Amino acid sequence: MTLEDDGNGLVCHDHNRFQTNHDIVVNPFTPSGWTHYVFVKDPDNGVNKVYVNGELLETVSFASPFSPSGEGSPQLYVGSCGGWAHGFVGSIDDVAFFDRTLTDDEIENLYNGILPVLGCTNLQACNYNEVANEDDGSCEFVSCHCLDGTVWSEELGGCIPAATCPQDLDFDGVVGVNDLMNLLSAFGTPCEPSVAEWTCGDPVSYHAYDYETVLIGEQCWFAENSRYIPAVSPASDYSMSQPRCHVYGYNGSAVEEAVLTAAYGVYGALYNFQAVQQWEICPTGWHVPSDEDWMGLELTLGIPADSLDVVGYRGCNVGDQLKSESLWNGTNQSGMNMLPGGGTVDSGEFVFLEERGWFWSSTEAPQQAAWFRQLESNQNGIYRAHWNQNQEGGKSIRCIKD
Repeated sequence: MTLEDDGNGLVCHDHNRFQTNHDIVVNPFTPSGWTHYVFVKDPDNGVNKVYVNGELLETVSFASPFSPSGEGSPQLYVGSCGGWAHGFVGSIDDVAFFDRTLTDDEIENLYNGILPVLGCTNLQACNYNEVANEDDGSCEFVSCHCLDGTVWSEELGGCIPAATCPQDLDFDGVVGVNDLMNLLSAFGTPCEPSVAEWTCGDPVSYHAYDYETVLIGEQCWFAENSRYIPAVSPASDYSMSQPRCHVYGYNGSAVEEAVLTAAYGVYGALYNFQAVQQWEICPTGWHVPSDEDWMGLELTLGIPADSLDVVGYRGCNVGDQLKSESLWNGTNQSGMNMLPGGGTVDSGEFVFLEERGWFWSSTEAPQQAAWFRQLESNQNGIYRAHWNQNQEGGKSIRCIKD
């Protein structure tokens, strides 16, 4: 703490007090101009300390250590002691609080404006850091002390010949019998290529198709509709009890034909709720999102928590954040790139292509229904609903990571 005052008392700590010119300062100190103060309560040694301009001014014992929390805890006042008539006339600058007892060296460094720079401070170490002023225990003494003609190997943790042949498996500088024996002992062992760690945003391959992914908050989603088709049915072949898959506008039953249609190439497949429950539409480690998963997405995009379970349109512009920029001119700020793929209804028809997008959740609702989400070309929000006996309808699916 740096202060400029008239010497009438600067800081106090209730009960076991820190004060200049009062109680613990036996030899009063009257500052002239800016003065640097450090007040330390050392509970391990049972003392209060006052430092002025980096040097210890006074040490006074206190009867019992204070508790940092709870009823009756002491309070720290800067500028005066609560309601007492002890204050100061001046200015305060650069106030800092520490949750531990500072050492004498640290206090001197604070006064001199020396900030800690962590690193290896041993001159003999291979990784000596000339700008470090506080050792962090990282010093190592091996990697720079290899003999001429050898270099340090992090992988092997030692020195190896600098110009080693690939066939010199024991690094002795000679391709010899030992190298041949090492090679024969590994004969027939498959060499697995190194695979980079997958992170959300990388594609996910499933049934020979690479799905784009997107991270929204703490959730990882498919940024494309599911394209999984174990079988395909016309819109007229709908069911409340058996899984069904449809491709918009295709009324045949041949998978090889359905996947060649333009609608499949853009919008993927449509599924009834029995397919959600019975088929492995999402790859291992992923699942069809629950109603709660959808709420988590909506909360991240700005729908208030008390509106998440409302039936109907919510979230002002959340729908626009989810919609693709093409096909219905959304902003796609979320990166979900959701499409108006339409669906099927119990009249045996395909409906609402390029007008609505229907997306299943995995959560059942009363009266043979299930929760789903709807986006619509003339609405900016996102619709949460279930319709009685709506489980036979064909809707799109987005997968979410477990």
